[in-house]
Amino acid sequence: MSVDPPPSTRSGAVVRAARRRRRPAALAAPIALAPIALALGALACALAASLARPRPVVGAVPTAPALRAVLVDGSGSVRRTRRGWARWVLGCLRSECDGAARLGEELLVVEYARDVRVVFGPGDPAAFRGRLDGRAGVLYEPGPAPVAPVAPVPQVALAAGGFVAGDGASHLARAVQVAAGPLLDPRRAPGRVLILSDGTATGTDPAPALAELVARGLGLAWVPPSPENRADLALEGLSLPDRVAAGAPLAARVDLAWLRPTSEGPGVRSTPALELELLGPGGPHRATLEVAPPPGAAPGADGRLRWTARVPLPPRRAGLHRLSARAVLVGGEGTPRGDAVGENDRASAAVRVGEALVVAALAPENLRPELQAALGEAPFEGVQLLWTPPAALAPLLERVDLVVSFDVGPGDLPPALHGFLEGGGGWLACAGWSFFGSWTRPEGVADPPPPEALLHWDLPLWPARELGEERDVILLVDGSGSMEGQPFERVRRALFQLVPAATPSDHLELRFFTESLGAVEYASSGGSRSERRAGLAPLLETRVPRGGTDIAYSLRALGETRGEGSRPGLVLLLTDGRSTPPGTGLSAVRAALVEARLDLRVLAVGPRPDRAFLGGLLLPGESLVEAGDLSDLTRLLSLEVNRRRVRRGGEYWALPGSIADPLARDLLAAQGAGLDPVRWGPLATYARAELAPGALPLWRSSHQGEPLLALTRVGLGAVACAAAHPGADWAPTLAGPALEPLLRALSTGARERLPAPRLEDRGDRLVLTGADPSWPALLVAHLRRPRPWGEGPDTGPDTGGDTGPGTGGEELATAVLVPGPGGTDLDPRSSRQGPRPGALGEVAAGTQLQVGLEGPAGPLGPPLVLVARGPAEWAGEAFPVERHPSPPSADPAPVPWARAPHPLAPGVLGLGVALLFLGGTAAILGGLGGQGSTGSDRR
Repeated sequence: MSVDPPPSTRSGAVVRAARRRRRPAALAAPIALAPIALALGALACALAASLARPRPVVGAVPTAPALRAVLVDGSGSVRRTRRGWARWVLGCLRSECDGAARLGEELLVVEYARDVRVVFGPGDPAAFRGRLDGRAGVLYEPGPAPVAPVAPVPQVALAAGGFVAGDGASHLARAVQVAAGPLLDPRRAPGRVLILSDGTATGTDPAPALAELVARGLGLAWVPPSPENRADLALEGLSLPDRVAAGAPLAARVDLAWLRPTSEGPGVRSTPALELELLGPGGPHRATLEVAPPPGAAPGADGRLRWTARVPLPPRRAGLHRLSARAVLVGGEGTPRGDAVGENDRASAAVRVGEALVVAALAPENLRPELQAALGEAPFEGVQLLWTPPAALAPLLERVDLVVSFDVGPGDLPPALHGFLEGGGGWLACAGWSFFGSWTRPEGVADPPPPEALLHWDLPLWPARELGEERDVILLVDGSGSMEGQPFERVRRALFQLVPAATPSDHLELRFFTESLGAVEYASSGGSRSERRAGLAPLLETRVPRGGTDIAYSLRALGETRGEGSRPGLVLLLTDGRSTPPGTGLSAVRAALVEARLDLRVLAVGPRPDRAFLGGLLLPGESLVEAGDLSDLTRLLSLEVNRRRVRRGGEYWALPGSIADPLARDLLAAQGAGLDPVRWGPLATYARAELAPGALPLWRSSHQGEPLLALTRVGLGAVACAAAHPGADWAPTLAGPALEPLLRALSTGARERLPAPRLEDRGDRLVLTGADPSWPALLVAHLRRPRPWGEGPDTGPDTGGDTGPGTGGEELATAVLVPGPGGTDLDPRSSRQGPRPGALGEVAAGTQLQVGLEGPAGPLGPPLVLVARGPAEWAGEAFPVERHPSPPSADPAPVPWARAPHPLAPGVLGLGVALLFLGGTAAILGGLGGQGSTGSDRR
């Protein structure tokens, strides 16, 4: 018998059972779909990942044909060492033209060496084939402008040898950059690249650029040329000992590399030899010596036979001796044979013999013959003079004891001279007209001073303080017909020499006058010597106007042009005095010039000047300057322009100073013992100067005790400055006994000279030796091309011809130097090394680069000199590049190169993520529902 539960208990159970039945029914669908959604989401994500991978675009219709790019290596290592190179290149180009025409491709031909240019295309290969066959009359013509900027090169026919100039490098990376633009044009069908090269390159590594082309789907193939079949003998190294005793045996070490092709026929004998020239005291020594390789020597991986030879040289007298060597190939009868590369045939070295005093003697071109004739090569026993232009001084500083400069200003000398002085060297500076051009008073104290200002601080004599007022110097030239031709050419030549020599405070002008005052033909507004020279170009175009002559009217017009507040001026009037109409009221004209703050100097020209008329322009006490046929115009103008900077007269004499300094006292005694007062004075001309702080006056003028010769110390070295002008018979005076003790005194510090920092180019790296250990560990070297004095528009007629180092040339590259092996045992920081900049591979051998060292706090020391090794191709610096593994193919199958993700990839990925989200949400809700039912049951 059953017993029913109470009504209250029965109703609660019914409710719980109903709830259990209702919740599973509501969650049944989501729970059942969750695994399906998760599976579909995972599948969609996997499919999206597959679709997102870049793949060739199939079915795209290109709007432009495929491009076949041929890169031709025209560098010397490929072209000059192979006979028939041009025929081989033309054959390859014809084959590529035919292959491109069969496949409907366009052609692009790029030639590269140091420079890169587009020879043809992109264009029709049949058109280029016609040019190759000569049907178009020319071999090729340039195509469109390259995509990447490249240096311009002369238009040179490919068949004639490619790049005639600039073939000392193989800039394949730049050629790939030029070709990449047209090749990767998205409108084109897939293309290919063919490289005609031996597989070496210089400069930037082209491997990454080539790998990028291959990754983009382009075909890549190489065609190497035939083996090298032209001989080449390279002189890779020449060295001499730094110093040997006088009369001791002497020998040079020579490193040679010989490319000897196996194609030399029987009976053809070529022997390596050296042509030697040794210059120095005792006369030149010249010889030709055979330097055959040792028996059994084998070529290296590059096909070149390398060996080292010892070359004996005759014993030499005391002094500096310079050896020049040239590698040649000598035939069976002793005749020179052809050499593929001439750039690697020469080298030079120097050696100090004995204890002779070696002096670098500098002078402008117009003074050098006279001084060299007076002083010679060895004016005193044990003293050697090396006459050299200022441009060649910097490399000599390592070999000489002191420097003597005649009429060369401090601004025209390399800043490396300051470091030479601090290390124990000496410098004697003799003043002159050109000397004034960069002789200025140092203003202020910079910390540190700029390198170009250091030599001004080193001089013991500075210009007199009152000479710095700015003024206008106006050259007023008669414009009548008599000045045409040779007379004006002498005026122009004098200006070319006067402008660089004038003080920066002088503003020079050239004006003509006829019946009226002409406009300013040329103006020079101060600035540095190089800046003044750079502005001389308009002077070359100046022409004499011709016409009548009215001197008085022109001078009055000149005075009227001067406004209130104008600078004072000096007027140099060049005329024969033949004025039409005759001048009247000349005294009033001169008074007007004085009121306009213009000082007039009259220079009478021509064989018969009107001295009576010109005398009317002079003030009491003034004299007429006879310029005659203007042959001496340069000296006359220099004297008139620099009148306030010099003293002239026969009443001035040199008097010895009174100094307690032992060196100066002994020097004065030595000079006075051999001084001939007749030759020393009276002084015709000397510069007005003041003593620099701490300078010792050795000789003074009898007029106000102005210094004539002074001495100061710079570091371990010493500097002397002579204010007497070389034109005042300085040459015979210096040749006498007064000069020798001065040279001996200046060289006292040379015996204890510190090793100066030296930067060398060793092929793969730059090595700095002799560095100051106190310098920071990391140094930055700024390599600059020196700026020549005569570069650009400042080259004029008879301007001297010298070129100097300048201080602000174009920056070529930078290098980072850090401590490395090779320093002293006590401190390895005395040696620094760094990778060699690739830009050095483009600099001609022997080029002297200016190098400025810089640390975190600024510049360090004076600039150094780096002598370039030469083009990278001839210095063994070409490196192999990675080649494509597939063999060359004339007609490869088209390879789709455009790659991109599938367009449905983003949508499929979004669907997969949505399904995963829904499946996960459903699974979470289902789990929550099950937990709720179980809990109710437990409750």
